Amino acid sequence: MRRKKECILVPCLLLWEGSQSKKSRLLWYRTALIYFLTSFIILSLAKPLLWSKKFHCIVFLDNSASMATQEKQGTRWNEALKITQKYIHDPQELCIVLSTPLPCLSSFSEIEKQEVPLEQNKLQESLDFAENLIWDGEQLIIISDGTNPLWPALVKRLQEKQKNFIFHLVGETRENLSIHVIAKPIHSQNNFVCRVQIQNHGMTQQEGKMLWEYQESSSEKISHAIFYSLAGQSVKTETISISNINQGGQLKFSLEKEDAFLYDNEILVQIPMLPKAKLLLVTKTPQPYLMAALLGYSDFIDQKESILGSQSIQNASDYDLVILCQEECQVLPPGKFLLWATKIPNLPFALEKKIPAIAWNTNPLHPLGQHLDFFSLEVKEAWKCHPINSQNILLHGDAMPLIWDGSIHETQYIYVAFSLENSNFPSLACFPVFIYHCLQWALQKKQNPVSIQQFPITQSNIGSYAFSHKNPELQTKNIVIQNFSKELLILSILCAFFLYALLKPS
Repeated sequence: MRRKKECILVPCLLLWEGSQSKKSRLLWYRTALIYFLTSFIILSLAKPLLWSKKFHCIVFLDNSASMATQEKQGTRWNEALKITQKYIHDPQELCIVLSTPLPCLSSFSEIEKQEVPLEQNKLQESLDFAENLIWDGEQLIIISDGTNPLWPALVKRLQEKQKNFIFHLVGETRENLSIHVIAKPIHSQNNFVCRVQIQNHGMTQQEGKMLWEYQESSSEKISHAIFYSLAGQSVKTETISISNINQGGQLKFSLEKEDAFLYDNEILVQIPMLPKAKLLLVTKTPQPYLMAALLGYSDFIDQKESILGSQSIQNASDYDLVILCQEECQVLPPGKFLLWATKIPNLPFALEKKIPAIAWNTNPLHPLGQHLDFFSLEVKEAWKCHPINSQNILLHGDAMPLIWDGSIHETQYIYVAFSLENSNFPSLACFPVFIYHCLQWALQKKQNPVSIQQFPITQSNIGSYAFSHKNPELQTKNIVIQNFSKELLILSILCAFFLYALLKPS
């Protein structure tokens, strides 16, 4: 006997029912949801492969015989374990390289139970083993008491390889002394000034000397010694000044001392050669006062490439500073200009008329206002201009601005509202100083910074000293990423329940 057709309910995603109820345009939502949640869970479970290696750090732990030395807070080995624990998220993770008796890879839970073997370590082989385990972007954490004489050469090799590492020194054979540059060196007008701080980190008085040497590429070496006597926890600052620096050179500071901290006793300062300005003087008449002021700063002028007597501003962008001493000029091209009462149509101010003026007020906050005193400046004729931003005004007269700076797109200028012939400016002591400031303003972007290579020692919160290369902060990304992957897995499961309840058909 033939049975009639009946509707039977079976477990499914109700895709067919949605198709029969003419809702086929919504079917892709459920399919996309399934793929999205599946991918979300796979990425969460793939955490060890995707993130653990990328942000992983390797800890090189010195477990030689000297680490068993007893200190006030326990042995050096116990202090090293405290530091190691700061970098370890999972005690079972194999990320610690031991150096004694042979290089081996271990976990924190294993080394915590071990004792320090009474034998010397294979330092160089162990450090090479740790370097081979580091991926790009990972960090090497070195923890040692620094007593092995090979350490200075090995640390220097790591720096030459541009490795990202942190070195923790534990314990002290003698109390530490260190030197470092405490302020940005001043390099101007063939003079170099540098301040170096000598610090006694220990509790007892220590005496010694600091040596500094300077050598240019084309001159003999200059060397001096500075003797010091420092009480416990005290600091001494020395100022080193070197004159007649023409070609640039290298300044080296070294501290003679005997302690286990061999990495903070030397500073190398690379002094660059001061740049020289290419000048273009555009004038129709001789300018003896201006030429005399420029002669006083001939070391800042590129004499081969400068032209001091042109009547055209062609190729003005090829020069660092164009000095314009003409009554009128066409539109200014890109570059830096010192303008002496010149009428130029594209400047953002209007020239009304020429009137007499005297110096009234100097803006001390203006970048060009250092060491300038315009007192007793008198002007027979000066352009009365408006509008001028008060922040740009260097010198204000009794009725109008006299000197100010400004810019139009790629054109920068210093405008003097009077000419040299119509004032007593060339006879004042501030005139060559003003010319010097203009030269420095023209060379702002050409001057190379002073390079300082030093290894600062900082005291950590558990009593050890540590210095870093590239990154002085603790490696916390490993913990953050691992916690994030666990939260991602939980979040994906909650989203699955929420979206299923939201999209469940009635």
